[in-house]
Amino acid sequence: MSSTDLKSAVYTLYHDTNKEAQRKANYWLEEWQRSEGAWAVCYEVLGDAQGDLETFYFAAQTLRTKILRDFEELGHTIGRKLPDDVLGLLSIHAKGPGAVRTQLCLAVAALAMHIPSAEWAGGDFVTWIGQKLLSGAYTDESARHILLEILTVLPQEAGSYQPSIVPERRRQIEDELQHSLPQALNLLCIVSDKAGGKTADQVLEAFAAWLLLVGNKVAPSVVIECKLVYVALEALKKEDSFFSAVDAVVEIIYCSSLRGRPKPEMAQLVQAIVSQVMGLLPRFHICIQQAVEEQTGTASPEGILHDNYEEEAKAIARLFAEVGEAYAYLISEATPEVMGPVEALLDVCRYPDMDVCSVSFNFWHRLSYILSSGKKPHSLKWEGPALPEQEAQRRLDAFCPSFKRLVEILSRRIEYPVDWDGWHRDEKNDFKYNRMVVGDLLLDSTDVLGADACMSVLTAPLSELSSNVRAGGTFDWRKAEACLYSLRSIHKAASSVRDPTTLVSLLSALPSLPSFPHLDYSVAVLLGSYAEWMAEAANANEGVRPLVSTSVQLMIKGLGNERTSSACALSLRNICESCATLLSDSVPLLLELYRQVQNQGDISQAREANFLDEDEVESVLEAVTFVVSSMPQDLKRSTVQQMIDSVVHPIQVILDPLRNPQYVARDQSQLLMVLPLFERVTTILKTIDDPEDVAITLEKIMPWINVALSVFAADAMASEKICRVPRYAVRSAKQATYRSLPSLSESLTQRFEQTKHSCYLYVASELVKAFGHDPAQDGYIKPMLHRMLVSSCSMLTSLQAVTSYPELTDDMFLLAGRGLSYAPRLMMTQELLSSMVPTSRNALLIQHKEACASVSAFLVRLLDPETHRKCDAQQIKALEMTFYPYGGVITQLALAGGVGALPPSRMYNMVDVLYALLKSSQDSFQWFNASISLIPLPALPETARQRFLHTCQVYYQRIINILTSEGVALPHSFTMEVGFRRPRHKKRHRHDIQNDRLKIYEYLRESCLKGILMDAAVWICVSDDVVKQLDYACFGNLDGGHGMTAYIRDVMSSIGVELPETCRNTVRLSLDEAFFMHYALKVLDLCKVDITSRQPSQILDTKQIWEYMVQGRADFPILYICYHHFRSKGWIARTGLQYGVDFVLYQKHPALAHSDYSVVIQTPGMVDGRPPMSWHDLQITNRLTGQVGKRLLVVHIYDPAQHIGYKDHTCIDRVSLSEYLVRRWVPERTQ
Repeated sequence: MSSTDLKSAVYTLYHDTNKEAQRKANYWLEEWQRSEGAWAVCYEVLGDAQGDLETFYFAAQTLRTKILRDFEELGHTIGRKLPDDVLGLLSIHAKGPGAVRTQLCLAVAALAMHIPSAEWAGGDFVTWIGQKLLSGAYTDESARHILLEILTVLPQEAGSYQPSIVPERRRQIEDELQHSLPQALNLLCIVSDKAGGKTADQVLEAFAAWLLLVGNKVAPSVVIECKLVYVALEALKKEDSFFSAVDAVVEIIYCSSLRGRPKPEMAQLVQAIVSQVMGLLPRFHICIQQAVEEQTGTASPEGILHDNYEEEAKAIARLFAEVGEAYAYLISEATPEVMGPVEALLDVCRYPDMDVCSVSFNFWHRLSYILSSGKKPHSLKWEGPALPEQEAQRRLDAFCPSFKRLVEILSRRIEYPVDWDGWHRDEKNDFKYNRMVVGDLLLDSTDVLGADACMSVLTAPLSELSSNVRAGGTFDWRKAEACLYSLRSIHKAASSVRDPTTLVSLLSALPSLPSFPHLDYSVAVLLGSYAEWMAEAANANEGVRPLVSTSVQLMIKGLGNERTSSACALSLRNICESCATLLSDSVPLLLELYRQVQNQGDISQAREANFLDEDEVESVLEAVTFVVSSMPQDLKRSTVQQMIDSVVHPIQVILDPLRNPQYVARDQSQLLMVLPLFERVTTILKTIDDPEDVAITLEKIMPWINVALSVFAADAMASEKICRVPRYAVRSAKQATYRSLPSLSESLTQRFEQTKHSCYLYVASELVKAFGHDPAQDGYIKPMLHRMLVSSCSMLTSLQAVTSYPELTDDMFLLAGRGLSYAPRLMMTQELLSSMVPTSRNALLIQHKEACASVSAFLVRLLDPETHRKCDAQQIKALEMTFYPYGGVITQLALAGGVGALPPSRMYNMVDVLYALLKSSQDSFQWFNASISLIPLPALPETARQRFLHTCQVYYQRIINILTSEGVALPHSFTMEVGFRRPRHKKRHRHDIQNDRLKIYEYLRESCLKGILMDAAVWICVSDDVVKQLDYACFGNLDGGHGMTAYIRDVMSSIGVELPETCRNTVRLSLDEAFFMHYALKVLDLCKVDITSRQPSQILDTKQIWEYMVQGRADFPILYICYHHFRSKGWIARTGLQYGVDFVLYQKHPALAHSDYSVVIQTPGMVDGRPPMSWHDLQITNRLTGQVGKRLLVVHIYDPAQHIGYKDHTCIDRVSLSEYLVRRWVPERTQ
């Protein structure tokens, strides 16, 4: 392949009109680019100054790509000569086409990625390129242009992942360029001085690129001493380099800040920056004026001062926002000197174009967060010490006027435009998105203003409208709709409203508003948003109850309007769910509505009269079912069965003839009507809260389910819709569906073996979840489980087969995982494992996201020591014989999936599998060693290889240490003679440990934990990930087994809390731990279970929890006060019952170290049955403490208001604690 061939192929690709010739040329060029001969041809083509642009550009682009991807082909010697060769090519094309020069500059930058700094003359690439291009070998002008372009693209390329280099080298690049920053800035200064103003724009662009690369890691002295900083500030006054100066100044601002404040060394520079940026405010006001004039059509050509005022406005707004965000904590101090950026950003919000206005939103969100952090429960996120109450309030008061103006401005921005109907669909979508963004910012504003003040500002336009209408004016529905939308946006803050009068009056007046489509829609959504608030207000004040009934009537009326039916149906559901107990008078009206909607939706015969689609019908069904479920038990059951019968009867009418084998259905459309009817049954079953009602319904409809599944046997989608009925019935009623178990398990098995529809697997997994823990049901569960899994595995014999059936793979491994979680005794058989393990090998690298997660979860559960402890020795032996021959290849596949065979989002799944493999056997380290040895050295250096293997050793030993320290029997496959030394833990900075804890607490808060207070303990049901986080934070113990897990899920379901499928672990918390997680960390909600009736309560508030815990243990208050005290100081407090003390204190995780102190609590007199400790008791306790290597702490709790007692949790802030370290006095040591 010669240069002539290349030129001919490029000419054909770009100029030949024959499509087939172009296709062949394109194929030839792609193959040529991959060949090693492309290096020489590129150099030959580019070395000749004579040629066409297309060939030059293609050769330069190919050279750059080869350097990026195939640099290792050249070898060390040739590769180190290549930089000089490419610079030679640059000298040839220095004055040629810019596109060719840019590609060659990118090629030089790519070389800097591959070659370490030590191998460049001068010590680093920047010094080398400066010496080469400023030494006189090139003409001054061409050298400056090339140098500037290389210095611009170099930091940009360093942040990309295009070069094919190992991760270790990628980390080195960042360090090398950060070290080269002073040299790079010096070269830019030299070029700037020699070129004058001609290249100022490009110099500032390169300057901004370097600052962007290093961020605020740059040393303050480097920035302060660089004259380009002042060049950039001066350039803000010039037209030709304004936009490049903005980019540079934005990066300077970021580099000058640290945690929301200016760096102390750069305070003087920051003053100059802020002064220069704020000097642009008059210029921004001109941009606002021009934008308003153009929007209103009042602009004149001679009045336009800037043709590109929109771009200028964006650039200036960006500067204002960067100042605000970078120095947000300084601004939050509310001193007069820092209020300038706040006023400027209010002006940015006034700009008509939303793209400019929204630039300021991050600042307002951050400022709101900072101001409210000390006032809100999430104080754990606070980045500094908590402010005194008086100072925090002063700051809030100082910013209230600004936030009121912000709310006024934003509420006007979301009005529907007059020409809305003529807008394009994309413009309408953008407008709706902008409204959502504004709504989020309004909600942030309530944190500063308070809900009452914010609502007062938002409702003011409604009062003006009302006055205008009374005076004879017209009603502006757009302004009214904007107010309602704004109020809807802040509905989450309604719980903090102090005076509900205004809100009650507003909501009561909504039915009297004039009817306009958009306004009616917003009225409906607003009422649905405030449903929870209406329920709380009505329970607290009888006078609010009529509002609930009125809202229901308004929603029912709105269902008849095609434009508002969707909003009314959803809001009706929300109101009925939240206010179900308050709607007893509306039951007849709702039941009549229930009967009316039966003939609408997908089964409607008269389409012109069909106002409701199927989703709206299902929302109505849910709404009515919520209210009926709150009726007294005697009325509820009969009403529910009537509701079910009204849906089941049409199914019977349609399917009854089909029970005759000789009947032939002629009207297929009539037959298809059963599918939405089955979905309606599913909707009702999901909403009913009585398991017995659900079980009765399942029994009643089961024969018709079998008929329907036979009719639609060939239709996977239809079968899936029908299977939702038993699936959700079993999920809701659990063991109450035992009467349907025999027929359901046999039917599912037979139909799956005939059709291989994955929906049957999912229903089977619900049966395993409900009945797997009960050995009495093994006669039904075991055959179903074995036949379904073996039948599935027979189809998934290779990765290609697995890829062809991703849903089957997903549901099969979900079923297998459920079996391991709830019935491991049924899964650990030679017959089943011999099918499942090879199939898991085939499916581990499936690209389907959910299927991959199911396969990895199955393997993790299969190899989990917790699963092994529930099996006998024979079952463990069956697992060893079946799995270990595949252990090595599964390790290889998991490593491959983690490093690129699967998308990056699956890496954590593969890490879980690798960790499980590491726990599974003493041979696992050999599997890892053999797998890692298959990776060639260029792709994985020896240092990285050894680091990985060392990490495996550390984790292996840590697993054994944790298991043995907790007194847990090791799995059968473990051996204690592992030969690994216990890793020495590097001491970590206290700030890093605190950050880790905050991340854990934030994760737990996002997990929305719910627990049950029963006897003298709290039980929660959580996922594997939450168990890990709780273990890291040292809360609770795994306990209770699957029976307790199923019981907790049943209790949670009965109060309307559906736990995710992944919550399969039961954790027992002590009263102290549970109350700390609820009160101090805000990560746990609790309900109480009556021991006698086993009936749960609703979610308890803090006072109720305290009272119940005191009932469970009389000395709980003083125990918790002590626990709270030490936990708040960073100690880990665990029960000290085994040592005869109240607590033992750990400085590190109990799995890593022994406790340091024993704690005994003392109070004045006898408190809650605890007499004062005698000297004899103190001596015994002190001696025992010393024998186990601890020291004794005696904690005295003093309550200045002891006559009040510990009736509620407010005593925590009232009491004081004193700590006394007790040691035995030995006279000989003190002589």
